[in-house]
This record gives sequence, structure tokens and C-alpha cells, in this order.
Amino acid sequence: MPTNVPPQYHEAEARLRQAKTREEKLAILEEMMAIMPKHKGTDKLRSELNQRIKKLKEAQEKEKRGATRKAVYVPREGAGQIVLIGPPNGGKSQLLCALTNATPEVASYPFTTRIPVPGMMPFEDIKIQLIEVPAITASSMEIWAPEIIRSADLAVIVVDLSSSDLLDSVEAVKNQLEKHYIFLIKDNPEERKIGATYLNTIIFANKVDLTEAKENLQIFQEWVGNRYDVFVFSALNDDDIKKLPAILFEKLRIIRIYTKAPGKKLEKQDPLILPVNSTVLDAAAALHKEIAKKLKYARVWGEGVRDGQQIARDEVLKDKWALEFHTA
Repeated sequence: MPTNVPPQYHEAEARLRQAKTREEKLAILEEMMAIMPKHKGTDKLRSELNQRIKKLKEAQEKEKRGATRKAVYVPREGAGQIVLIGPPNGGKSQLLCALTNATPEVASYPFTTRIPVPGMMPFEDIKIQLIEVPAITASSMEIWAPEIIRSADLAVIVVDLSSSDLLDSVEAVKNQLEKHYIFLIKDNPEERKIGATYLNTIIFANKVDLTEAKENLQIFQEWVGNRYDVFVFSALNDDDIKKLPAILFEKLRIIRIYTKAPGKKLEKQDPLILPVNSTVLDAAAALHKEIAKKLKYARVWGEGVRDGQQIARDEVLKDKWALEFHTA
């Protein structure tokens, strides 16, 4: 009985012959399984692919058990740390290149990135650190990746909106991380598991310019629902890229607060970086604990207030306000 597999299957088969790493082979074999139609004509072929996948996974587990845990660390820099995660070929490297000074290898084949690649993204008067992590699939994740992801302030799942296994690939990323007690969330949960990390997460859906992406968009948005905010873009579109830094800054949930010495000219440089809803007292403590201890009030400059207006210690701050602290 004929198998009648689609052209995409033969394209994946050709890539499989060129694949060099175990992770790359696993990803392609799983892609072939997803593409292959289910009928009697493909039963034998499906069985053969399953056997190949099983052997590769067993070899991978054996290697992990015998391997020494690698210590991989990326020093924090800038106003916040954002980790780019996702399935193969979503466009993480391309996005990192477009937004930062980093120069990761960009290619059309999966698992191009093998190590964490950091870069600094400028946004107005600050810089934000982006870190690209190697692709995550149902069968593959670098042994050191959870620690890098766990320490970030925000996770961005970068996906190929035109992919035929789009939904499964996002689920695979979530499931892999949940095995390590890392939960990708939009809002803080009412109940938390002891020892778990809950990481604010958004989705960047790339390659919207492709025909298949436009066909997948509505299905993907309905599937995601209210679980995550989804931002659709093309890494090849400069106008799309220019909008992304402001989105990332907003999702970090931070504000910039400038300081002014009494009697001195206001110069908005080197802001304090504080969480949204921080108060005057929080800003004083971030500057110096003695200032916070002796603080009476502050004067403020910025949007929505009179220049030099006096505000109390518990006043909630807004982004880009400047403060002049007055102590007892």
C-alpha cells in the first residue's frame, strides 16, 4: 500500500540525511512523524521512525547520566535580563541580531545555537540584556538551560508562526521546563508550589509575512487564549523590530527613577531601576540605606506633577520621575 506522504516529509528526510547532532536528528524525526498522515500505508514507516526516535532518546539519556553537569553562567547586565527560548527555527538568533550587538550564528537548520548567547538591547536611555538559549523540544534541552532560564526576569517564547507543529512545539517547551519546576506564566498564580520558579512570559510569533503564518494565526491565538500575551511580527520587517524594545520594557514591569541633589541642576542620567509600584522610600533605599533611614520627604519632577512638588515617603512612583530626597 502506498504511503502517500506530502512533499514536506521528503524535504525533512533530506535534512535528516544532512543532520550531524543527535538533537538535530531527533527534532527532524519528530517533525517527520507529525507530518506523516495516519493510515495503513504508513504503519510500517511510522514504526521504523518510532524505533529510531527511541534509540536516539535512549542514547541521549545514557549520555546525560554519565555526563558531569556543566556550569554555565551569564553575568547580569543592564536594567533587566530577558531570556529568549523556544523550538528550533523560530528565529531567536535572528531576533537577537536585530535587537542587540550580539552576533550569533543564523541559519535555516535547527539547533544552530549550542551555548547561551547574550546581547545588550538599547531602549531610550537604558540597556536591557537578552540571552538566547538553545532550542527546546519534547526530547531535547541543554542540561544547563534551566538555571539560565530560572534567573531571568522575563521569558520570551519565540515561535515560527508558519510551522506545521506550532501548537505542539510550544507545549513541548512548557512541559520540558515544568519538569524542572519552572512555570511560564502571564500573571502570578494564587497558589505556588514550594521550590518552583514562576517566570513572567510572553510569546513573540515570528514570520507573520509567510502565507502559512497568516493561515495559522487565528488558530494559534484561540489556542493560547488568555494564557499569554502574543505579539506578531516579522524579523525581516524593520518597522516591526522597532516596536519590540518598548514591548519588552513594559513587560519587565520596571520603572526608571532619576535623582537630583538639592540645589543642583536636574540631569536625567543613570536612573535607578525599580519594580513597578515602588515608592519614594523604595527609591531612597535603592540609593543608600542611610538616606532611606533619615528620609522625611522628596520633591519630584516629571509627568503629571508640578516641578518641585513635595511628595510623601509612601508615594507610588511613575516611570521617568526625578526625585530630590530631603532627610532629617
